[in-house]
Amino acid sequence: MLPCGVAWMYVLLFYISSIAVVVAISIVLGVGTAFLLGYSLHFICHTIITKVDKHLGQQNLK
Repeated sequence: MLPCGVAWMYVLLFYISSIAVVVAISIVLGVGTAFLLGYSLHFICHTIITKVDKHLGQQNLK
């Protein structure tokens, strides 16, 4: 049997490492999600602006 102190140390290490893994995964997912959201928003805005520009350009030609 392990002494109580050593057992608690292992439990604490396991607890800290599991928290670290969860935090790391959430950071990676958060950054990935933010990047995808930013990219899709940029793409949508670019598409809308391009369509509006074309529409306004056609109106100006008339």
